Amino acid sequence: MATPGQAVPGTIVSPGAIASPGGAQGITGGVGPPGNTGVQGPQGNPGVPAATTTVGSFTVPNVGATTTVTVGDASWIALGQMVYVANAGGGTSAGALQVTGKAGNQLTLLNPGTVSAIPPADSTQSGLLNQLSGNATDFVGGDNACHVLPASGGGSSRSFNAVGNPNFEVDQRRVGSAISLGPGVNQSNYMDRWNASSGGTMTYTVQQIPANVLLPGTNFFITSKICRFTLTTAQASLGASDFASFQSIVEGQALRELLGDVTSVSLLVRSSVANVKFGLSFWDSPGNYGLVKLCTCGAANTWTLIQFPNLPIWTPSGTFPVTPGSYGYSLQIVLAAGSNQMFPANDVWVATPKYGAVGQSNFSANAVNSTFDIAFVQHEPGPVCNPLIDKPFNQNYDECLRYYQKSYEYSTAIGNTTGGNMIFGVISASNLSYIIGLPNFLKPLAKTVTPTVYNANTGAVNSVYNSSSGASATTGTVYAGQKGLSLINLATNQVAGNLMSFGYTADTGW
Repeated sequence: MATPGQAVPGTIVSPGAIASPGGAQGITGGVGPPGNTGVQGPQGNPGVPAATTTVGSFTVPNVGATTTVTVGDASWIALGQMVYVANAGGGTSAGALQVTGKAGNQLTLLNPGTVSAIPPADSTQSGLLNQLSGNATDFVGGDNACHVLPASGGGSSRSFNAVGNPNFEVDQRRVGSAISLGPGVNQSNYMDRWNASSGGTMTYTVQQIPANVLLPGTNFFITSKICRFTLTTAQASLGASDFASFQSIVEGQALRELLGDVTSVSLLVRSSVANVKFGLSFWDSPGNYGLVKLCTCGAANTWTLIQFPNLPIWTPSGTFPVTPGSYGYSLQIVLAAGSNQMFPANDVWVATPKYGAVGQSNFSANAVNSTFDIAFVQHEPGPVCNPLIDKPFNQNYDECLRYYQKSYEYSTAIGNTTGGNMIFGVISASNLSYIIGLPNFLKPLAKTVTPTVYNANTGAVNSVYNSSSGASATTGTVYAGQKGLSLINLATNQVAGNLMSFGYTADTGW
């Protein structure tokens, strides 16, 4: 296997350019009588592109580092694709590299350092190429060049993303309306599976907005919504404890898929400000240990796919529960952090974590109405950043119901008094302050919560409407389990059998 730092010439070879090894030639049979002409068959699949040579030699990068190469034709190569480097001439195999950047025919190749080299058929390089193509000379036209071949493995054993609502398409809470974040509002659950926090004099609005976003290098829309942070009050100088961040809490059962090995993360982001630097941090459930990475956006108003393969393995000192219903870990995206909110170092697990990454920008110092958008987040097992995993809306919505539900229609705001959004119960004959006969939730919740009740007639919180008498009643304790409402205790007695109507939300907080 070639060692990092070795300069090698290069040829990029498409998947279909690798022929199967040929079997031994059989005995030639006798000539048979001509058969009837058959019907025309269907058109075959399009052929694959021919090999294309790199412009000059390139150097195999060190583990965790990248190199940039230019090829004659990169049209068949996609971002995130794993490729192999192999030398046809007495050369060697340099193992698998990942395409982490593409600009025309220029490629950025990352050495993740944990993917096996191509297994040779025997100890010789000619054996390796004979295994791939049956003839080393035919494979490269006898030019003894170095090849980059599509890799068949090296990622996770199956597609998995631990992050809930990763493409921001589900918004039961706000239904696309904006919320304000700033002094006096330090934390808010602004969208399914995501909340935001801040401290200081800066203010932001946070909002889901429509935006069909292409997966880089393709014509495929990975999402139809994005999360937008808009700076509404600038803060040029941060106080030591000031910060602005948003986070997603991952349940323990999803953490189980990641725990025990290295992981990889991908972010699809953009900003109206060029080259914004921000922090991406991971905390254990008590917030005692954390890891942070420094991220950089590209050109202004341009989507940037940021990928970090092969993150350090979870620290054994941390607390990472994997039981269903537990707070497994949090993922934080940090736009501003004062001196007391900075991690002491990037890229390593540390005790008493903070928010920001060493070297990050203060986004709140930009002009008012500057924006930061995020379209997709993926945290997956293994040392390789695989292509972003699509999350269809119905699947995404169904998964979000485990953490947040409402009696209202999906597109209806909380507190709406339209009759179709209400549910009903009756006053118990044995206890005139109890509403019974209540429905189950749409889906069992991740943990037991106390639902919030809204009056069907006025929309007021902690109130129900007596449809039989035409009066409202204040609620006391609302009893519920993970599967549904059990009863509601009212502050005043009603008449047995009276019909009570209300709306509700049930929220795990994450």
